[in-house]
Amino acid sequence: MELLTIDQIREKDYKIGKETIIINYLPLHLKKLLIANILDMCVVEEDIKRIDFAFKEFAYEYLLVQEYSNVNFEVEEVIELYDELKEHGVIDQILELIPSLEIKFIDAVLQKEIEQIQLVDNSMINIANQALNKLVEKIPDQKGLIKLIKELPKQFNKVSPDSLKHLGKAMGISKD
Repeated sequence: MELLTIDQIREKDYKIGKETIIINYLPLHLKKLLIANILDMCVVEEDIKRIDFAFKEFAYEYLLVQEYSNVNFEVEEVIELYDELKEHGVIDQILELIPSLEIKFIDAVLQKEIEQIQLVDNSMINIANQALNKLVEKIPDQKGLIKLIKELPKQFNKVSPDSLKHLGKAMGISKD
């Protein structure tokens, strides 16, 4: 399939014609990869996962056009090119040419994947599990633990008596 460049689209005044090849059926494994790529582009992982829905729309439309047509997005400024094509209606023209059964399948699976992320990945059990894993990673191994035990008295002796009194008061274990 010969790729259609942005310059060719500009020359035709942003009109999509017969030179735009639309794939009528994308194999299941490519649909799964397409959905995974959309999610990779829009899932923001902090303490909990969230969806950047504005970026989801971009990723969805950009990747559908990339997979189902011969429009070449091989440029560094993908978002700028997307904006240009969107502004001139090219993205919408291509999306309308993709068979509706393909769109329905991708939409349904994408929605289920987002629900699963929100339900499973953001569950209290999973968040607690992630926190525990981070804590376990910080626990020293046997050699590190022995070194820490040997080092504690040295570090404790460096603390001034006044600091210990203030610490005791703050913790409620000192009578002073």
